[in-house]
Amino acid sequence: MKNLCSFLLLCVFQLVGMDADCSYVSAKGLALTKGYAYVQQLRKDNTHTLELPKQQFETACMADTLPLDIQRKIKEYLGAGALQSLWAKSYAVRSRLQIPDYDASKNEIYLATSKQGLLAAAHDAIVIWNPAISMEPCAFFGFSHPLEKGRSRECIAFLSEDKIVEGVRGEIRIWDIEKQIIVSKLKLPMWGISYIVPHDTGLAFIAKIEVKPERFECDGEIFEHKVFTYKLPAINWNAHANAHEEFARGVSSLALAEDKKMVALGTSLGMVELYDANQGKSIARYGGCGYTFNIDLLVFLTPTLIASASSRKGSLVVYDSITNTSSSYGMSDQVDNLKRINNTTLAILSIENSARSKVNIKIFNTTRSYVHTMPVPCCDIHAFATDSRNTIAVGCRGGEILLYRPQLPSVPDNSDNIPFAAYALAANEDTYEVIDDPDYSDDNV
Repeated sequence: MKNLCSFLLLCVFQLVGMDADCSYVSAKGLALTKGYAYVQQLRKDNTHTLELPKQQFETACMADTLPLDIQRKIKEYLGAGALQSLWAKSYAVRSRLQIPDYDASKNEIYLATSKQGLLAAAHDAIVIWNPAISMEPCAFFGFSHPLEKGRSRECIAFLSEDKIVEGVRGEIRIWDIEKQIIVSKLKLPMWGISYIVPHDTGLAFIAKIEVKPERFECDGEIFEHKVFTYKLPAINWNAHANAHEEFARGVSSLALAEDKKMVALGTSLGMVELYDANQGKSIARYGGCGYTFNIDLLVFLTPTLIASASSRKGSLVVYDSITNTSSSYGMSDQVDNLKRINNTTLAILSIENSARSKVNIKIFNTTRSYVHTMPVPCCDIHAFATDSRNTIAVGCRGGEILLYRPQLPSVPDNSDNIPFAAYALAANEDTYEVIDDPDYSDDNV
C-alpha cells in the first residue's frame, strides 16, 4: 500500500503511455467527479478526517482512465484488505436502547434480529424495535407474559417479520407479534432450549430431553436408577402439521444456511455435520482439527462456508463444503460467541480472561485473515446478535443494548465499483492486523 502512488504511475505511463496532466484535480473536485460517490462518502463519514497527498489523488485519477482489464489486474494486485480494514475500524456505538422495566434479579436477556432489521429483546417481556425508524419501542411491539413458576425463557428467534418464537422450559411457543397471542405451541419434557432456526417447513432447535430412569430386576426385586439423565437431540417441528421428530443426537449447536436448504450441526464429539433439510439426511461430516469438546458456535458465511468454534477455546475453523477443505485460525482470546456480518466477515465476542473482566468484539475477515478489536464497555454480556445491515447488538447488565454500526460504507463486492481513489484513501491508514498467535497450531486448536 505504501508504494501505491509509484505503482499506479508506473502502470499508467508504461501500459498506456499517456501524458495527461491531472494536477488540476483537487481532493474536493475529485470527490465530486462522476464515479467518486464512494470516495466522497468515505471522506465525509471518516471521523479521522484523512488528508491525502495531492499526488496520490492525481495518480488515482489517471489510473481510472486505464482500460478496464488493466484496472482489474491492478486492483487484484492491490487487494481490498486495507479498504475492508478501514471499514471494520469505523465500527462504533451508534445507538443505545433501554429495556423497559428491566429487573436484574429476573431472567437473562436474549436478542434476535429479523431479515428486515427488527430487533427483539426478551427479558421479563419481549420488546421489539425497528432501529432504522425509531429508537423507542413501538407500542404494539412490546408485550409481556408472566412465566409460570419453575419456567424460564431460554431462547428467542424471528420466524418471520410478523411472528416470533421463544423457547420456555418445557415449551416452544410461536407468537403473532401484532395480535400478541400464541398461535402454536409444542410441549415436551425439555429444558436448555437453544439455537432455534426457522426453515421452509417449520423450525429446528436443540433441547435437553429428560430420559426416564431405567428399571431393572435383580433377585426378583425391581430397582430403578436414580441418576437423572438427558439426551441432546436436534428436533424438527412442523407447526402447521403439529408434528415433530428428532433428526440428530449429541448436538451442541445448530445453524441454517441462508437458502434454508442446508443445516449445520455441531456435535459434542468435535464434529460438524451437514444435513440436507429437504432430503432429510446427512450429506457430510467434518471433524477433528484437534477438537475434543463441544462445537457450540456455528454460523454459515455462505451456503457452502461454515464457521465453527468452541467457547472453551480461542480458535476458529471454517469449512468449505465444495472443496471439502478447512481453514484454521488461532486467536489469543476465548471465543464466547460468533455471528455473521457478511459473506467474508464475522463478529466474534471474545473474553480475555476467565474472570470475564475484559470483553471485546472482534471484526474478523476470513479472506484477509485480519481482525479489528473493539473493547466493550460492559463486562457482563447477556446477549449478542447481528443483522443484515451490519449492525452488532450487545445486551448488557442493566438492560442496556448497545448497537454498533460502521461509519464508513461497505466495500463493494465488485471491484469495478471501487475507484482507485478509495485505495489511495485507505493506504494512508494502517493496513490491518493479521492474526498471529505463536501458541497456535493445528494440534492446539
